[in-house]
Amino acid sequence: MVFLKLNNYTIPVAAGGSKEQVETAFTGIGERWGHVNSLVNCAGPATVGNFESLTDEQWLDAVDVGALGMVRCVRAALPLMRKADWGRIVNLAAQSIKRQTPHLVAYTAVKSMVASITKNLSLSLAPDIGDTIEAMLRAEALGAIVSGSGPTVVGLAASRHHALAMSAELNAL
Repeated sequence: MVFLKLNNYTIPVAAGGSKEQVETAFTGIGERWGHVNSLVNCAGPATVGNFESLTDEQWLDAVDVGALGMVRCVRAALPLMRKADWGRIVNLAAQSIKRQTPHLVAYTAVKSMVASITKNLSLSLAPDIGDTIEAMLRAEALGAIVSGSGPTVVGLAASRHHALAMSAELNAL
């Protein structure tokens, strides 16, 4: 689920995280508002299991939801961010990248990917949209990030349950 946060309201704009759905959502946002100021990616894979129990399909699903979903949203948002006066990208990682949990091996690996990609983005995109590209480890940081003016796109939710919880949390900000 891709959400748009604007004027204290959160609006769902895409039902999933496929390349086509993300591109359609950002095309609509571009047509309506012309630019994006903030992008918050907060999807996390729901893959649970230890290393030996996870199948290739579960690993691929975890990477698709947790890392490629973020990559797709950043890629789609960049042209719209370059049209704005300023831009912020926040990719939520997880505390588990600092302390491992055996039954969250895929989740932790994917969140480590998110942190690494985010660091690379901060180095490569700073000249274009500024240096406020961060990997956050705590969801409480959302309030500070989305408090600026202009459209904020809030990335992907891994499931309908996650999407509804995220929407409620953002509307409370």
